[in-house]
Amino acid sequence: MLEIHEKAAVFDATGQQVGKVDRIVIDPLTHVVSHIVVRKGFFFPDDKVIPISAIDQAAAAGVSLVANIDLSAFPAFTEVNYVPIDPEDADEMIPAYLRASRLTPPLVWYGTVGMTQVPQDLTKETVIERNIPDRAVTLLPATPVLAAGRQEVGSVVEVISTDSGFTTHIVIDPPGMGTEPKAVPISWVEAITDSEVRLGVTARLVESIGPRSDSQ
Repeated sequence: MLEIHEKAAVFDATGQQVGKVDRIVIDPLTHVVSHIVVRKGFFFPDDKVIPISAIDQAAAAGVSLVANIDLSAFPAFTEVNYVPIDPEDADEMIPAYLRASRLTPPLVWYGTVGMTQVPQDLTKETVIERNIPDRAVTLLPATPVLAAGRQEVGSVVEVISTDSGFTTHIVIDPPGMGTEPKAVPISWVEAITDSEVRLGVTARLVESIGPRSDSQ
């Protein structure tokens, strides 16, 4: 079993820490964890997307990666691309006072007195792409978990899956002082999005679950 704790340390096969789990990539329909996103740090200049197949072990102590993999070869979580804009559309983006004077430079300077002015390239559109499967969503630390009636019952702290990535439980941290994490069966999950996990059961049923250590 893989117990992927959000914010857990990630180690290579030699035991060197290479980053921390920033988010967990999961298919909202099949509930299969396909990747983890490792937060950038000293080792990684960018947040990296690492497939579940590269994980050797995952537990409370952290995530250990398999040997003989090139960590630098993993793609960045997000990539910025610049897509050309149709000249007619670009013309509409130029301020009226420049169009009136028939000045249509490719770079237009914006800013106010006393502030640094930044050039904006009006011939291209900035597109940010995520290097994860098309249908996948990402679970961030403290993603809210809602029971029936949209009653919040906690936030995500861990995902438990088989070695192949199929999720069995989502561990939540219930609200309130002195509460212990609870392992919610994946069969209770109705929907997963980038912003929340929705359950198909009542808050009372979730409250009836024992502490995470007793439910596994």
